[in-house]
Amino acid sequence: MVDTENSPDSLAGKVALVTGGSRGIGRSICLGLSAQGAKVVVASRTESDTSADAPYEKYGSGTIGNTVVRIEEQGGTGLAVMCDVSHAEDIRRLVDTTLDRFLVGSTFWYPTLVSIVSLRWSTWKSKTWTAAWR
Repeated sequence: MVDTENSPDSLAGKVALVTGGSRGIGRSICLGLSAQGAKVVVASRTESDTSADAPYEKYGSGTIGNTVVRIEEQGGTGLAVMCDVSHAEDIRRLVDTTLDRFLVGSTFWYPTLVSIVSLRWSTWKSKTWTAAWR
């Protein structure tokens, strides 16, 4: 973990919410954000690993819990939350859990970065966003 206290790029005091954080690039993003001092909410559909004996098992295996363990091993703070971003109720639970755990007592909350991977905007907008935020 870097010296986040004195780094101009420090994310100390920030909370990052990463979808797709159970493995691969998502896991690397979680670990990188944590290394810079952010508290990381690791969200994914993957709560249990079913990759045994699959091709590329080394790269395609992992769970949200595994990612949180790796974050904690490097001295960070993580929270695993199962979430399928195509389901409005999962998104509500993800946001509520994040706010309850990390932002209790804050006077305001706003996202600073939103990244939606492998989901068409029209699908997100029509099925999830409007249902989740009415």
